[in-house]
Amino acid sequence: MSNFFLNNRMYWATRTSFNSDIAVAAKELWQKKYTEVEKLISKDLTLICEFVHKKTKILIDYDFEDFVLIRVVNRITGYIYTRQETEDFAKRIKMKTVVSLDIGIEEMIRKWKHLTTETEGYIINFEGGYSVKLSSNFYNSILRCSNLSIGIYYIKSLVKFKRRR
Repeated sequence: MSNFFLNNRMYWATRTSFNSDIAVAAKELWQKKYTEVEKLISKDLTLICEFVHKKTKILIDYDFEDFVLIRVVNRITGYIYTRQETEDFAKRIKMKTVVSLDIGIEEMIRKWKHLTTETEGYIINFEGGYSVKLSSNFYNSILRCSNLSIGIYYIKSLVKFKRRR
């Protein structure tokens, strides 16, 4: 998820929606937990977060609901905060951050191959600001099944709609 400002208020959006159930849940949690620190966030900044909530559950049963800060980007300059700057920013606004590992690609692949159902995966940050999420095989399998069942439900609904005509 990422944030945006409208009329000097901060809101959240998913990759595909400004008003989905998840975006609404994020807005509600933000207002409940972070309204007092909103003034510390420049309107030039985009916060990229994992939103952990029962509405976003795919595989892992987390014991909390919150935002987990992944990255901070200045929309105007394009500057991407370093890992240390991101962690310092998260401390100022009292937000969790993802666990950081400083390991090479070979070690990352070895760890990835041994992920269990207790871990979603890793976010790999490259120099120059690029990043990629390396999800576990378990997570990807569940996600594909979830998307397939939504697609099948959608197709069945369309078929029922066409039959009624």
